[in-house]
Amino acid sequence: MSAMDKMERAMRKIEDFYFGDEDNTGEQMFNTFAKKYSNLFTADMKVTETENKIEHTLAYQEFQHLFESKLDDLVCSEGLTVEEFFKLLQSQSKDDEDCRVFIQVLLSVSDYSSFVEMMAAFCEQNQ
Repeated sequence: MSAMDKMERAMRKIEDFYFGDEDNTGEQMFNTFAKKYSNLFTADMKVTETENKIEHTLAYQEFQHLFESKLDDLVCSEGLTVEEFFKLLQSQSKDDEDCRVFIQVLLSVSDYSSFVEMMAAFCEQNQ
């Protein structure tokens, strides 16, 4: 199997993880995490308007570690290192819109502002 085939298989696994409805998906992982830490956040929290406490940063870092570990596992299960995967993805993104969108999705999940917005939305939905 070529490196490109491995990259595409890893992308499918990551997409299934992000958007799947079964157990052990990204949404389930986030909801479990958010339940545990929702007491630190509020529904009206805005990253640019609310004081960001060290507890928020620590929760974000823990979530990042969980999330990145899962992505690492999915990529490595296809016989690629994370570095190889991202190099292949980057080279393909020049000509492939799907790869560019995929990169944007990956980056949005790793963004602190997005994390705070997701936690605030979780708090609002679960008041």
